[in-house]
Amino acid sequence: VAGTALADATDRALELARPEKGGPIPGEGHAIVLTDGFPYVGETDPQKIVARVSASARDTTLTTIAFGEELDGPLLASMAQAGLGRFLHLGEKDDAPT
Repeated sequence: VAGTALADATDRALELARPEKGGPIPGEGHAIVLTDGFPYVGETDPQKIVARVSASARDTTLTTIAFGEELDGPLLASMAQAGLGRFLHLGEKDDAPT
């Protein structure tokens, strides 16, 4: 199946970034999600995706980075806000800061 599994990938990124020892400490874990599209596979409801990010924000923050022009910018911005992180929209992959 082709498509972007944004919610599942975000969940996994947040899980991997979660602090392992000493319990969750706010701001200690941070995940970055890179995407060039819309959520097409798995959970696709924007409100549910943002709620999932918000539930993880107490121990892991999230930054979203989008490439290209065909994407759901409002969703990615909401995800970053819920994850206490930042949203960056870059035009093309070559526009990424070094």
